[in-house]
Amino acid sequence: ISSLHAIYKKTIALTILLILLIVGAMAVFPDFFIMVLYGSTAKMPWFIVAIIGIPANVLFQMNNSVLAGMKNMIAYGIFKNIVIFGVGLLIFFIGQNTVFPLFVERFMGSGILVLASYVLAIYLGLFFNSIQVVKKLELFKSITRTKIEDVNLVKEGFPLMLTASMSLVITTTDYFMLSHFYSQVEIGMYDIVVKISILTAIILVAVNAIATPKFAEFSKHKDLKSLRIIVSQSSKLIFWGSFPVLIITLLFPQTVLSLFGEEFMVASNALIFLSLGQFVNSICGSVGNLLKMTNYQFLFQNIVIVAAIINIILNLSLIPNYGINGAAFASFISISFLNLTAAYFAFKKLKVRTIYLPIIFS
Repeated sequence: ISSLHAIYKKTIALTILLILLIVGAMAVFPDFFIMVLYGSTAKMPWFIVAIIGIPANVLFQMNNSVLAGMKNMIAYGIFKNIVIFGVGLLIFFIGQNTVFPLFVERFMGSGILVLASYVLAIYLGLFFNSIQVVKKLELFKSITRTKIEDVNLVKEGFPLMLTASMSLVITTTDYFMLSHFYSQVEIGMYDIVVKISILTAIILVAVNAIATPKFAEFSKHKDLKSLRIIVSQSSKLIFWGSFPVLIITLLFPQTVLSLFGEEFMVASNALIFLSLGQFVNSICGSVGNLLKMTNYQFLFQNIVIVAAIINIILNLSLIPNYGINGAAFASFISISFLNLTAAYFAFKKLKVRTIYLPIIFS
């Protein structure tokens, strides 16, 4: 506990410093950042709400990672899934029928209420998961202090931070590019397609939350036999948990999209590309977390950086001419490259096969 206590305090201090620098820069130069992110100053209300939510989102995710690392999976699951989405949805419906109608004209429609509801839910989640972390790490108790060098902490944490940053680039570059070339209609349509395609990621998140601490534990004790078993089991769970949704979206994309309106059916090709990317993601299992938890975080960092560069180049090349189909294809290629390359190196370095595909890789 003493080591975790010290690491957490130093990490929080460094994180808050970075948050202040980033949010400060956005507050001082809002026009520059809003043009880079959205391509239009008309999105200023959304930009302001997003800035307000950045500190809470970062600290909330950090606290949740601590809970997962300490194997408090019930609290982790509640905060990650129920609190954010459940409470956020409740806030949205309450606001839509009470406070928000007073400000509709000023804030340009109900779209911003979704973001504002999410931000408020994040702050509530941060308050309650901070209580859990304080209890678990005994932050207010006087304990024997463990000396943690700032340089070592940054050295160990930097590849994980860079990996997370590049992953964010992969998942947001398409939105930024589309906002510069197309209207809100295409962006909204693409957003719906993305949300449908990542339904399978719910299984991946759930399995990762359980398996990741086990990866670290077995790696620490050099128990490769148990590591191979847990990797195999998690890969099977991810595949079979994702497979039904993937089959439906791949074989019946127009039928799925028609549920949102006939006008969405034109995005069927984009849904197919994104679903193919999620298919590759599902058959490769928890390969990213495996590499990060077995001291190959620098290797995984480099793979993610290359995938992000591929994503940016393809988005720049394809979106101007092919719109949401180009964005979806860019995501498919970059996600496939990331997962397949990581799976290759996991097998090469650890002799652990993460890919599960019945009959071929079973």
